[in-house]
Amino acid sequence: MKKVSLSLLIAALMSSSAVFAHDMQHGSQHHDQHAAHSNIAVSQAMMDDSMAAMHGMHTLKLTGMPSYDFVAGMLPHHEGAIVMSEKILPSLTDPQIKQLAENIIKSQKEEVTFMKQWLAAHKTINRKMWT
Repeated sequence: MKKVSLSLLIAALMSSSAVFAHDMQHGSQHHDQHAAHSNIAVSQAMMDDSMAAMHGMHTLKLTGMPSYDFVAGMLPHHEGAIVMSEKILPSLTDPQIKQLAENIIKSQKEEVTFMKQWLAAHKTINRKMWT
């Protein structure tokens, strides 16, 4: 009798643990799907903001002066990279990618400062761009 009761108890525990494991896996999948949708929203917002920042590349009036046009075109590109990196940074979990985003922010901000100063210094030469 003890062997039968013990066998039934073991069978019942195994059965319930299998059901529990299935429920946990299903719940985990649901959570993962929800997290994926949340991450997609973060990624989409990042892309939308960076594309809006880079819109200036498409509206640039060319001056015919390659150096000036290059800097003027790169400015919105760099600003978009900063926006994109700042937007996604709080969501990053990979330490290398997080460091990459931080490096992009730092270096691109320095380059944006340089480009704005350079453009301001050369603005009088290229009046066509500002009319």
